[in-house]
Amino acid sequence: MATHGPHQLKVFYLPPLDFSGITLKEALEQVRAAYIQTCRESGEEPLALVFTLPTGVNPVLTLKTRYRTLESTVHLLAATSKLAVKRHGTEFRFATPPHGNGRVVRREFDLPPGINAADFLAEIGLVLDADTRLVSTPGSLVVESANAADLAACGSVALSLAMDPPVSQKLTAKLVQLPAGIEWQYGDLSLMTDMDVQATMRDLATRKGVDLMTLPSVLAKPEQDAKIEIVRELITQSDDPAGGFETHPVGVVLDSNLYPFDLGHQVKSDLSITSGQVDPANGRAVIEQQADIGCESFSTDAGTIVKVQTHPDGSRTVLMISPLLIDASGKPARETEGGR
Repeated sequence: MATHGPHQLKVFYLPPLDFSGITLKEALEQVRAAYIQTCRESGEEPLALVFTLPTGVNPVLTLKTRYRTLESTVHLLAATSKLAVKRHGTEFRFATPPHGNGRVVRREFDLPPGINAADFLAEIGLVLDADTRLVSTPGSLVVESANAADLAACGSVALSLAMDPPVSQKLTAKLVQLPAGIEWQYGDLSLMTDMDVQATMRDLATRKGVDLMTLPSVLAKPEQDAKIEIVRELITQSDDPAGGFETHPVGVVLDSNLYPFDLGHQVKSDLSITSGQVDPANGRAVIEQQADIGCESFSTDAGTIVKVQTHPDGSRTVLMISPLLIDASGKPARETEGGR
């Protein structure tokens, strides 16, 4: 069974969660339940998470999250509770910040590019002391305050944002048209590694009658619709009594929507392959649906989902979808993590 280490909790994505009107303890149990359910859906083995709170501290929260990493979510809960938190292996230890001596303390926190911390603080509804001063600039947050709880909350927010920087998802896809009788070893919704894909494409390239196509890649924000089109326009006379012409796009269209999930992605895609011609008898478009493939599945990061449609004549259309999480610099966001 697939497993992961505690250090990967900062790249392990949970679905959106609603903590409105519940206590911190209840929120953490909701995080645990969402983590276990996410592991169950993706084939990971969950770690035994432990959450330790200071005695007598259990505030009621008003917070909702989007798709966010687990460790980032825990730091966000700490921030809205005016607490500090630190992970020790699989244990998250929350702590009440020590009381200050009344003197103003200045702290500067690094932030991912493109993040406005002041806007984010307002978004999560974090209320700070009237005398706490914030200066948010690209890449940093400066906090000046005599309130130790405010300093701890801002520190937790900075850590949360650092563990959940802006990301995009790169989608690449390949199409394979297999004549009847050609061997294909992967079943529907199989998962291939990059080495599997390369070896398979090299093998198929030597087979007579096999048609291989690599579609253009597309980059999209999580949950943002992405479309890949390789089409031509079939122009025919319009049925409108006023005359004119109609345009019919025919070719390959791949509509996708994906979001980070666990250590990989949830992918939903719909492929349509059409051909068309003009009927010489009446001048109307004759559109033929050659393939229509829907796919909804989990993929590991940089893995490839296989979806197969078998046609009545025994030929097959194979769709191969490969998602990859990309950071703001355009590099893979999930690098191999070291340490514990």
